[in-house]
Amino acid sequence: MGELTQFDVEEWIKDTTGEFHLKDVLVQLNLEPDNYGHLKTVMSRLCKKGLAKSVGRRDGFYKAINTEYDTLNFKGKNPTGYFDIKYPFGLEEYVKTPRRSVVVVGGSVDAGKSAIAHNLIALNHGKYKIILFDSENSDAEIEDRLSKHEGYMSWDNDLVRSRSEDFEDVIEPDALNIIDYLEAPENLWEIRRPLRRIRDKLNQGVAVIMLQKPEGRDLPYGKDWAKQLARVVLTMEGGVIKILKGKSWAKTETNPVGLRWSFKLVGGEKFVNIMPLGKETK
Repeated sequence: MGELTQFDVEEWIKDTTGEFHLKDVLVQLNLEPDNYGHLKTVMSRLCKKGLAKSVGRRDGFYKAINTEYDTLNFKGKNPTGYFDIKYPFGLEEYVKTPRRSVVVVGGSVDAGKSAIAHNLIALNHGKYKIILFDSENSDAEIEDRLSKHEGYMSWDNDLVRSRSEDFEDVIEPDALNIIDYLEAPENLWEIRRPLRRIRDKLNQGVAVIMLQKPEGRDLPYGKDWAKQLARVVLTMEGGVIKILKGKSWAKTETNPVGLRWSFKLVGGEKFVNIMPLGKETK
């Protein structure tokens, strides 16, 4: 068994990410359990040093402090600062999508979320790398749906990837990542955590994330927690799509929030009979 030194603990913390328990340190540094008290003292010193912090839950839980950051250019126009994405319904005429951002599409069951995901591929194929993370379809099912789009045989062979969790581990930072769909956690407020982890893995790309929502309510499961980080939030139900949030207006004179369109969904894939409805009057 090794001897506990502050240097070894400090180096271990520098190489770790996220939360950990003191028992994790003991195991990975090959230390005896009776070093636990001494380790707590060492951790107290390292917290004061700014290398870690207590997460404020049960005793013994800590988190490594990450002091890295990117400096943003606020003194010049950046014409490439927005992702060149086309949406169904021509929504890009009303909202701009910043690079390294999350777009949330909330919809009730069979509202058309997957159709949005698949139409995004059709509208943007060939412009940049696109990945669809599909959490529920088999090969046969996804072929049946995507084959309804013209030119689908020219799409990349690795376009559709089966995945249902931990999307941050497989996100391509500079691509258009489409997640259909992200399952809400048991504690709905915790939806902000996977959304944050996904956003933090992005570089020049974006992530468009489908979320379930209950009928009769605009916000998806997670409510405002699902809305806070996203730069664009859309909601779908009963043949109507609405912009709930658009942080960057495409037209300086037009606030996109509240704009609605009605539609009919044909074959589960094609949006037809699209009609602008404007904003609801109160």
